[in-house]
Amino acid sequence: MMTQCAALEFAQYNIRVVAVAPGFVHTNILKGMQERDMEDPIAKKPMNGQLLYPDQIANTVLFLASKEASGINGITIKVDDGYASFK
Repeated sequence: MMTQCAALEFAQYNIRVVAVAPGFVHTNILKGMQERDMEDPIAKKPMNGQLLYPDQIANTVLFLASKEASGINGITIKVDDGYASFK
């Protein structure tokens, strides 16, 4: 809802507002889970059975900042390999 409100408020300034909701990402935060063999159950949650990598999230943000995405506004993009939609 916050994304939608901000998009409405900033539209008059030609500013788009899009939120990105990442899924399970392979980062140093999960290092402790790897050491305790707890990473595997988390990695199985996305559709392809693997954690996402930070560059996958960054590439989505890069696309959203491009002219090609100029029609996208006021929504949240889930970058989670389908986890939230199919869990």
